[in-house]
This record gives sequence, C-alpha cells and structure tokens, in this order.
Amino acid sequence: MWRLSRRVVLQTLAFCAILSAAGCGVWKKSELVLIPDGYIGWIRIEYGVPGAPKLQEKDGAYEIHIPQTGRFETSTPMSSGLANDKYFYVLADGNNERQLGMASDANSSDGMVRARHYFGTLKAGGQRERNLRVFFIGTLSDYNIAPKSESDLLQ
Repeated sequence: MWRLSRRVVLQTLAFCAILSAAGCGVWKKSELVLIPDGYIGWIRIEYGVPGAPKLQEKDGAYEIHIPQTGRFETSTPMSSGLANDKYFYVLADGNNERQLGMASDANSSDGMVRARHYFGTLKAGGQRERNLRVFFIGTLSDYNIAPKSESDLLQ
C-alpha cells in the first residue's frame, strides 16, 4: 500500500511540475501606463473598440496615456498572460515621470496601484462585447471611500 501511495504522490508531483512548466512561458507584451500626475480614482482601459486608436509601442511595451477622465479606449485586443506592467504619474509637460508601486493587495497600505480587475461582457448570442481592465490609483484611504460596485466600474 505504501509503495502505491508513494507512486501516486510522485506521479501527481510530476504532473504538477509539467503543468507549471507549461504555464511559465505564457507572457504577453507589457504595458506602460502613463497617468496624469495627482490622479486618484478608478482607471478603465477598454480593449478591442472598433475605430479607437491602436496601442503604440515604446521599448517593447505598449504605451497607454490615460486622460484626466480615467477612461481609455483602444482597438488593440486585450491579451492574456504574464507581464511586467508599469504605472507612472506623468507631469503635464510629459517629461517627468514617477513610478507608482503596486499594492500587495487591495486593502494593504503599501503602493498606489490596487484592485486590478479584468472584465469581459457578453452581448446577445454569447459574443464578447467588451474587454476591460480596471484598477484603482490611490492610497488605501482613497480606496476605502471609492465606489466599488461592478456597475460603477463598468459605466
């Protein structure tokens, strides 16, 4: 019985190692998100919007200039996978940038980028209508008083 159990455990570990190794290579192009200096609130990026401009590349990453409204649309489709996305506050002159740190989770006091969500909504017939990436920029205090319902984020 022990040999069988040990064998099953080893096979299970080998299977998990293979799955982990297969998933390690799924990388997508990183995004450089440029946010107006001092912006606090939700940011929404909508992908695959017909007629919207395509994302531009800079140094191998997509560059996304968030307007003061916090809403950005692009015709570039949303891609999935791991990435090293970076977030910066940018002064009005466009020259000076300050990198924003990631919060370890939405309710931690560290970092300014928190509560990252990905949404896909469906229209009649099951076709995907919208692909959204939504995240919050601000301190934990700012986040605690911000609206958080899905309907608020998808408007």
